[in-house]
Amino acid sequence: MAIAALLLASAAVAHGFPQDAAPSDNTTVQPFREGWKGLRVLHIGDSHLENWGLKGTLRRHFEGAGATYTPSAWVGSNSRGWLVTGRLSQLLRKTTPDVVIVNLGTNALKHPKPSSYGVWVKRMVARIAPRRCYWIGPPRFFEDTAGVYPVLQETSRPCAFFDSRDIDFNLRGVTNFHLSRNQSTLWADRIWEWLNRPEAAGGL
Repeated sequence: MAIAALLLASAAVAHGFPQDAAPSDNTTVQPFREGWKGLRVLHIGDSHLENWGLKGTLRRHFEGAGATYTPSAWVGSNSRGWLVTGRLSQLLRKTTPDVVIVNLGTNALKHPKPSSYGVWVKRMVARIAPRRCYWIGPPRFFEDTAGVYPVLQETSRPCAFFDSRDIDFNLRGVTNFHLSRNQSTLWADRIWEWLNRPEAAGGL
């Protein structure tokens, strides 16, 4: 067991990512717990989380329910970046969250090899464990011909997965892959509604 751990750590360094970002079999997350009072929630994401409609609305919901909500947006980011820079690890140490919400995937929608992107999603989930975890999929800006979305759904397990494609944002003609403040507010409200349904814990 010790030898295997050393080999895993060496492989992590050789591939250019921190040791704590290496793949792990320990991806079990905490079971669903009713209510948010007293919980610390860390919400990380790309430029979507910069929009006040999303983070401001969710902050209102979480704080109204008695939770501490910490959003951290990184424009243009993806799962690999959050790991290799150590940014995720630093936030986990700093905020000591009970719950982690991940808003990533838009910047991978045209990834030429979705399966290789999925490897980094798995590593991210392993790093978040054993905390309660939710993954928010990107809106439907265009048809996912590369098949990135199914990879996100599969590799983000056991985090509960929210399919944002089910929301009609009226994105016809949108070319910058970003939502307006009103659209982001709608997104946040739908996410909050889902977070409080029993099925949101189905993958945990």
